[in-house]
Amino acid sequence: MKIPSYSPDLFVNREEAVNLVAEKVRRIWRGEPERKRVVVFWGCRGAGKTWLLRHLAEKILPEMPNVCAVYINLQDFQDKSVEDAVLEIVGEIVEALRRSLGQTPHFTLLSEPKPLPLDEARRYLCEVADVALGRHVLVLLVDFVYEAAPDLLEVVETHVLGPLVFKPRVVTVMAGRGQAYPWKTSQLRFEAEDVELKPFDLPKYTREQLEKQRPGVVSHADDIHKATQGYPLANVVIPHPLEKATPAEMRAMIDLLLEPIRRPDGTWPPEREHLEALCVLRNFDEEHIPVLLDAYRDKRVISNIAAYHAAGGGPGGWTLAKASEILRGLIHTKLVRWNPDVMGWWIVDQAIRHLLEEYLRVVEPERWRCCHQTAINLYTDWQTRYPEEADRWREEVEYHKGRLGQHENVRAL
Repeated sequence: MKIPSYSPDLFVNREEAVNLVAEKVRRIWRGEPERKRVVVFWGCRGAGKTWLLRHLAEKILPEMPNVCAVYINLQDFQDKSVEDAVLEIVGEIVEALRRSLGQTPHFTLLSEPKPLPLDEARRYLCEVADVALGRHVLVLLVDFVYEAAPDLLEVVETHVLGPLVFKPRVVTVMAGRGQAYPWKTSQLRFEAEDVELKPFDLPKYTREQLEKQRPGVVSHADDIHKATQGYPLANVVIPHPLEKATPAEMRAMIDLLLEPIRRPDGTWPPEREHLEALCVLRNFDEEHIPVLLDAYRDKRVISNIAAYHAAGGGPGGWTLAKASEILRGLIHTKLVRWNPDVMGWWIVDQAIRHLLEEYLRVVEPERWRCCHQTAINLYTDWQTRYPEEADRWREEVEYHKGRLGQHENVRAL
């Protein structure tokens, strides 16, 4: 099982997102006012954000006249110092601008005997940009922006994004997942056009993707679309038929989906276990974490929630600080984000949560049952503890009962 690399011939759908950027560029080139020149594509892992930015940079924008497109993948700089990373980013943009002017891109900001100071690099970037923008529109595409380290983003904003975003012939397109970075520049923070990149809404798009990327299973496109909810990455890594997948195949799928959190030495951080324990929940907060993790780890149903809390939350004992620390670790994975619909609660990326639960149900059915039944007991307890929201907890109870009833004969492997 392998995730395909981007190729223009393998790209499908996303016409609306492509046209959004292309039309902004066309309007700017025609001299029409364009107030929102910053676009942020956000969404779950596997929604296709990187493929979209690369398709814009390598296929769509180069075919438009008088456009200079620069794709910057911030993951490429995670092992470099902040100063070296920013100088290299500035250098890539300067070289692209010089090429657009027909000049030889021989200048390097990292040349010996010593690197150019960042302030001077910023000034040089603006000078070259001012010349190039007389003839071209610059489209800066920045990928993995919310996954990047905050200290890198701070300096990138100061010396790259901030100075360029004020120029009327510059379009900034960013993509990322997880919590948004609190930009200081108003155009980046308040005037950006935020667009959620959602999964394919129709099976025909999944079918089109499979025809290009996984032709051996294209006849099962409808079943795959139903199982993956249309997420492009899930479409190419899910075993088929899912109901006959071996534990090894299911683990391989989850390994690929969770690859961004794997440690450099190949081991997994504790957050993988935490995601598995919480994947049965539609939403969660710190109060869910102890009881679900104990149910998962011990493979037991926690029946008496009041007694569980009275005992300090299990054998190891739990504190709010400990649960909050685990939540911070989950947020750091960028696979968990704030739920905009339920204040104070969080959600696991839907593309990950759905298939992670399928993995748990097939490979660890006892844990899966214990987690769902414990969730039922937790929400039943909350109906008494928090009666003002009893209807809400009753709805969650019915959801988990429905999940268990839907798979009464869970395959034991």
